[in-house]
Amino acid sequence: MQLKRKKNATLATISDRKGIVISIERRERKLSFFKDFDKYIVQCIEEGILANDAEGYIIFVNPKMAQMLGYSEQELLGKHWKEIVPRAFHKKVEEETKKRPEGKKSSYEICLLSKNGKEIPVIVSAVPIIRKGRYAGDLAAFTDITERKKAEEELARQKEKLNTLLANMPEGVVIENRNFEIEYANEPLIKAFGNIIGKKCYRVFIGRDKPCPVCPIKEILIKKKNIKTMRYEAVDRFGNIYELIASPIKNPDGTTSILEVARNITEEKKAEEKINYMNKLDHCKSVISTKFVMEKDVDKAINDALKILGETVKVNRVYLYLIRECDGVTVADNTHEWCSRGTTPQIKKMKGLKPERFPWWTKQLRENKPIVVSDVSELPPEAEAERKLQESQDVRSLVVVPIYLEGKPKGFIGFDDTEKTRKWKDEEIALLRTVAGIIISAIERKQAEKMLEEYTENLEKLVEERTRELKASQEKLLKAQRMATIGEIAAMVGHDLRNPLTGIAGAVYYLKMRLGSKLDDKSKEMLEIIEKDVEYSNKIISDLLDMSKEIVLELTEASPSLLIEEALSQIEVPKNIRVVNQTQSKPKIRVDKDKMKRVFLNIIRNAFDAMPKGGKLEIRSEEKDCWLEITFRDTGVGMSQEVLKKIWKPFFTTKAKGMGLGLSISKRIVEAHGGCITVRSKKGKGTCFTVKIPISQKRGEEHERNRKNLDSGRRRKHKKSSKSHT
Repeated sequence: MQLKRKKNATLATISDRKGIVISIERRERKLSFFKDFDKYIVQCIEEGILANDAEGYIIFVNPKMAQMLGYSEQELLGKHWKEIVPRAFHKKVEEETKKRPEGKKSSYEICLLSKNGKEIPVIVSAVPIIRKGRYAGDLAAFTDITERKKAEEELARQKEKLNTLLANMPEGVVIENRNFEIEYANEPLIKAFGNIIGKKCYRVFIGRDKPCPVCPIKEILIKKKNIKTMRYEAVDRFGNIYELIASPIKNPDGTTSILEVARNITEEKKAEEKINYMNKLDHCKSVISTKFVMEKDVDKAINDALKILGETVKVNRVYLYLIRECDGVTVADNTHEWCSRGTTPQIKKMKGLKPERFPWWTKQLRENKPIVVSDVSELPPEAEAERKLQESQDVRSLVVVPIYLEGKPKGFIGFDDTEKTRKWKDEEIALLRTVAGIIISAIERKQAEKMLEEYTENLEKLVEERTRELKASQEKLLKAQRMATIGEIAAMVGHDLRNPLTGIAGAVYYLKMRLGSKLDDKSKEMLEIIEKDVEYSNKIISDLLDMSKEIVLELTEASPSLLIEEALSQIEVPKNIRVVNQTQSKPKIRVDKDKMKRVFLNIIRNAFDAMPKGGKLEIRSEEKDCWLEITFRDTGVGMSQEVLKKIWKPFFTTKAKGMGLGLSISKRIVEAHGGCITVRSKKGKGTCFTVKIPISQKRGEEHERNRKNLDSGRRRKHKKSSKSHT
């Protein structure tokens, strides 16, 4: 029994020992697993792992660490950490390493030095290695932050660029949060509104103690309305006006703020106000002009005009003074006045004012200068009398414009401001001048109405009488073409016709000036007939006189193209005729410009008359040897050979109206220049006139001497013939 017990005890002991061995084997396998597991983690992790001993020599690196620095693992083992850390970071690492013996861990940023000398920015996470209770070294993980550093540097550059842009842009920029606080403001806005960061936007920009009824922050951030932009205006501490445009912006943290761009619109506002005011003044002018056109009662129209002026310009008093003669003395009366509510009228007191009472005022008006006084109290000492008068009427500021008609003073019109001093605008003074002209014209028109009625009664009789005289004179001129000699005709025209024609023209001018718009259509038609016939008769007289006189030239240098252009400018080209001017500016010729243009006008008129149904007139110039040839080719009806033989004869014409002297005189003028004029024409094919002028001055002067000698001989012969005939 005892032996059996012993045996059982021995078996139990063996069993226990076997269990212990199995347990130890399991624990060893587990430790081996974890040891291999840690090794795998260190080998596979994407961060560099490095261990150094207490002296700083590297005792372990993982593959990532070796790869990061460009070394093999074996090359790194045994190196001191200072060999892989740039000198600039040694102090930092030493400071951090001192913490390790105390059991402290730390995280910090430095740069590592790779095998090729490149610096690699990293984050170091280091812990101490403690063995048997003593500090044995460091274990550190290194995270490569090269890309992050690049991103941070780029972000810093972009931020600096943005700050520079915001600081230098002319517009103000402000960012506000949902609490109505200004989080950011650029330099232009700070200069305008002061140091506003942290302040409430509604206090800074609007001057309110609470948010505005319609506010971008309330509408966009609080009420969540889908609004892209909102606009409002603000005034800075210097009185400048800003337009602020508010828009929502997303912040990096996902919140929303309000971005506002502030633009200085002070000048735009001023320009807009000026334009609006100018339009207002123009409208005032238009309304007043219409008043005087529609209103028959001139006094009522004047009173209405003064009221419109006062309300438009916002003054307290507008007045009109007119000058009159009283017992040989010139005085001024306040004839019309408008006053705003609460302003004392002065019209009854201001009658019969003598100029000598107010010498300074009178001097300005006599020189036709406006009197512009911004502050009555600052009138010069020589205007003492004027200052006292204005102050007695409570006038603080005034402007007065003299009224002149045909160079004579008629009175003056003015504005009074009894509430404040003011700087008068040029546009207000100009408006006053314009209205003054309208008023005085209306007054003069009223005074002239009686005289106009008298003239109107006798107008038709006078026009008919003058028309008969003119027609009789014209008939006499037409008959004179059959007189014996040109000299007798010219003498009769010069003495018997020109004087009455001048009188008739003067009478027509006088009637038009005095009667103006009161003339009825019939009277106007009669006067126009008179004017045209007087002009035509004078042309006939001039032609006749030119035929009887010696042609005297005043030679100057001219270009063909300029002569033709000036001639064309003096005649109206029919709409159905096309003129093609192909004349050249060279060669220059010495001619009497006025007489030569007369030649060209005669030819051009004849060409137009020959093309009643339209056509083309082509004008060319060409140098041939020592001559300049100018041709006028039309597409008109042309002339027969019989007509061509007679066209140069005085008094020959195929027209119903005319003396037939144009071409004859033109021929004499061209020949006086040493040139000649020829014509080619065919019935139904058109006509071509050619004017030849010598380019050589010597040739022209020689021809002129020969012509004068020939003309002189003809006159002597004609004189003898006249005497023997007598």
